Amino acid sequence: MNSSSPRNYKILLCFIIAGILIIFALPREAQFGYEFSKGKPWTHENLVAPFDFPIYKSAEELAQEKKVVEQTYTPYFKADSAVIQKNVKQLSDDFDKLNLGLNANLKKTLADELGLIYKRGVWKKEELPANFQERSMLIVSIINDNESEDQPASQLYTNESAHTYLRRKVQDCCGIDQLILLTSAIDLRKYIEPNLSYDAKTTQQVKDNELANIPITKGGVKEGDKIIDEGEVVGATEYQLLDSLRKEYKGKTGYTGNFWLLFLGQILLVSMCLATLCILLKLLRSDVLLRVMSVVFILMLIVLFSFLFFFVQKAGISAQKPWFNVFIVPITIIPIYISTFFSVRPAIITYWVVLMLFGFYAPDSFEFIFLSFVAGVASVISFRTMYRRGRLFVSMGMVLAAYVVSYLAIHSVQDGSFGDISWIYLLNFGLNTFFLLTAYQLVYLFEKMFGFLSNVTLMELSDTNRKLLRTLAENAPGTFQHSMQVANLAEDVIREIGGNPLLVRCGALYHDIGKLENPAYFIENQASGFNPHELLEPEQSAAILIGHVEYGVQLAKKYNLPNAIVDFIRTHHGTSRTFYFYSKYKEKHPDATDFSMFEYPGPSPMSKETAVVMMADSVEAASRTLSPINVETIDNLVEKIINGQRQNGYFDNVSMTFKDITEAKRILKKKLGNIYHARIEYPEEKS
Repeated sequence: MNSSSPRNYKILLCFIIAGILIIFALPREAQFGYEFSKGKPWTHENLVAPFDFPIYKSAEELAQEKKVVEQTYTPYFKADSAVIQKNVKQLSDDFDKLNLGLNANLKKTLADELGLIYKRGVWKKEELPANFQERSMLIVSIINDNESEDQPASQLYTNESAHTYLRRKVQDCCGIDQLILLTSAIDLRKYIEPNLSYDAKTTQQVKDNELANIPITKGGVKEGDKIIDEGEVVGATEYQLLDSLRKEYKGKTGYTGNFWLLFLGQILLVSMCLATLCILLKLLRSDVLLRVMSVVFILMLIVLFSFLFFFVQKAGISAQKPWFNVFIVPITIIPIYISTFFSVRPAIITYWVVLMLFGFYAPDSFEFIFLSFVAGVASVISFRTMYRRGRLFVSMGMVLAAYVVSYLAIHSVQDGSFGDISWIYLLNFGLNTFFLLTAYQLVYLFEKMFGFLSNVTLMELSDTNRKLLRTLAENAPGTFQHSMQVANLAEDVIREIGGNPLLVRCGALYHDIGKLENPAYFIENQASGFNPHELLEPEQSAAILIGHVEYGVQLAKKYNLPNAIVDFIRTHHGTSRTFYFYSKYKEKHPDATDFSMFEYPGPSPMSKETAVVMMADSVEAASRTLSPINVETIDNLVEKIINGQRQNGYFDNVSMTFKDITEAKRILKKKLGNIYHARIEYPEEKS
């Protein structure tokens, strides 16, 4: 059986499980089968109401009605009846103690007027929140014995106005002399205190009830009524009718067929989306499908965001909250994650398939797909170059700007003005960006779970001050310099033919760390002119050279290097032979038939990045033996080595075209020429 068959079965199983989960997440309602935009002609047939439905108010209308409630709701005060009884009794007792020849009617007048003051209410105006104090005609509601009564705030007394009122009534009743005589004996202020206290809790409850009871519909449409004719421009009124019909259409599966037919359609829809994803990845980035964990990661993202997307959509419709809609779901994190761990191409492929699936169920499908796609491209571009975490906020700003500018562009095309812009959408975009910032922090977790590498981690691993690279520089300086040259060459090549330059550089720096075991047995570290291989048999020398691969893998695991870096160590020689010692062995043993001891264990490169490092490693090492070094010898060397590698099948498992290989050879020739200052030898001028 082909060794790839078990992997293929696992990948197929992953797609089947993902499809089942996505179908489970889909809403079980029929979808409104018409696309429309405000300000554009209705391109479908004449439309009449298929059933009775209410007309839903627009988000702007609901916002305006809520604003009115905010500006007009009533503050509540609690009346304390004990204050009246206490102060009226105290005033009566104090009056009886006076022996000043006061008018007999004065006591009754004082008690009656003080009771009237408290009945109307005494308050501290400063207790009232500032938003109420700004109103010119404020009505307050006074709660007394579990009953409330509204009255203008202008009729309430403060301590000072109540005192003034009481003095005036005494004067009107008994004259100025009696007033002077009374106030010289007692201070009327001490019988006046607020009996009304602001009830913030009741006020808030009443306000919340008023907001909750704002009707979300206005009028309705009867079955058979005309909604819009073919070719008619979708104006504000028509848009509201169509949008109301679309909202009511959800849940009415009986109008489009039975449940099982709807379910079958969803199975076909999801199957086609996932099949499209698989085919595009196979054609454009087949290496992604070579690792089961890579497929699991991509499908996991699609499934998780499917549940999140449809949950938010359903919750927003149920709660009737205009700000709670699908635009707060940070789906742009899907291409960000995939481009971080793979490349832009699989990120865009996956994201486009996801948008096709979500767009079928999103309101205003074209607007949703357009805004999300532009923001997704912006996210991939900005996060792709994010080698330092400090650029995170700059990238977030680019995503937010992409959302806002795209939304304004669509709105201006549809309406021809910015007067009706929904600020709720701008709030959604801000929340989306905030959630995106939070979700990006999971990159490190996914790295550990799936064995991936982000650009930030690659930058950290490429630091030559890390312990392993510093040890290589100290104990095998020639190998370290060779690795640096290979890293520079490979990085230049991969930038031109496409791939991950950081991964190539990091892999090249570590590809020869196995030479730390016996550094003196490798020619680049032999400074004294003595070659220890002269004391060994060819097969012994070959074992030492070949052993640096296995020892390098052991060192990499000891220092917890990621598997993607270990692949460079395993594959940089492929299954080639140590040709020099192989030739010497054949000279000594011409009848020998087993030469396996001279072959590297492999495997051959399995990615474009590892293939480029193999090329750069072989060419750089061989270029040190050139004599003379000029353009012709460099050209011949590069052509010979890389053509030999291709003919030996080292690139058979790599998605590299002949054009890529030709471009790689051109760049390697150019860079080696720059390194060795190779020049064309011009003929001498004859005298």
